[in-house]
Amino acid sequence: MDKVSAGDLASALRMMRPYFRIPDAEFNILLEQSKMQIPAISSRFGAPLEHELIERRSMGKSLMMIVHLQKYKFHAMRWEFLFYNPEGSWYINSFNFDDKIKELF
Repeated sequence: MDKVSAGDLASALRMMRPYFRIPDAEFNILLEQSKMQIPAISSRFGAPLEHELIERRSMGKSLMMIVHLQKYKFHAMRWEFLFYNPEGSWYINSFNFDDKIKELF
């Protein structure tokens, strides 16, 4: 999240790459789609500021969800990460970012 706060979403996604269990082609599409959203986010929300850990919750030994709030000058975005641990190693099962911050309550 530090990279996102610094305005470098592409580097943030590349750092997460080892924890995704998807083919390279699919990851590259994810990366390109995310990079295309950056101008819209910047123009609507303003410059990125800091991030804040909102929630970290486990379910059993195999699932964990981490939620961060990415603060911008005019608005905030919710980042949700769902991790899965099948055999002692954590992987990103899914992640999402959106501006639906009221759903945090």
